[in-house]
Amino acid sequence: LTANGMQPLYKDVLENKEVARYFVGLNPSRTAVDLNGDIIVGQRSNGIVKIAGSIERCVDRNGDGFINTSNSSVSLISSGDIFQDECILWRNSEPVGTRGVVFDLDGNVWAGEYGGGLRWLKINSTNGITILTISTGKNNYGSILDNEGYIWSTSGQTGIVSRLNPRTNEFKSYSMTNGVAGYGIVFNENYTKIYGGYGSNYVYALNGSRD
Repeated sequence: LTANGMQPLYKDVLENKEVARYFVGLNPSRTAVDLNGDIIVGQRSNGIVKIAGSIERCVDRNGDGFINTSNSSVSLISSGDIFQDECILWRNSEPVGTRGVVFDLDGNVWAGEYGGGLRWLKINSTNGITILTISTGKNNYGSILDNEGYIWSTSGQTGIVSRLNPRTNEFKSYSMTNGVAGYGIVFNENYTKIYGGYGSNYVYALNGSRD
């Protein structure tokens, strides 16, 4: 979980309690979780951070035989070097104004920008190194990976929904009826893409066609 101006936290939804909190820098805003339970945190201020999903995946960087990290609602640190917390695995500072973070079917991280360069960045999930960038000319405000491996994103205040094929890098954008602006985006049990209107009280569904 994240919130603007706050730090990412882990919450045990079965016991309804917070079990860890992490200082990752300024304005954490978007998250994505991979099959190992590791988390990518996108920051509005710039960049993305990867946090290990379990103690076993953290790194004893100072060699003291322990994993120095948070195990409560109090973060280990509140400023300074984020890597003092040994469950912070890496940081990539390239994405500007990150609003979309997604893992693709091959385990790569994709970070979508709002403002800045209007790009998608493909990032190696193991070491945090940028693999490639795709300039789209479109803002990204919320993103999902669908059941066929396509990344869908809304664009905030503009009436655009976009689709990226992570394997071919093909990018398409679609103008929504009446220019309805999109906010968050999900899909239902039938894999219909549904997004919330930006500045409205409605949700909207896309048809099933990819064309």
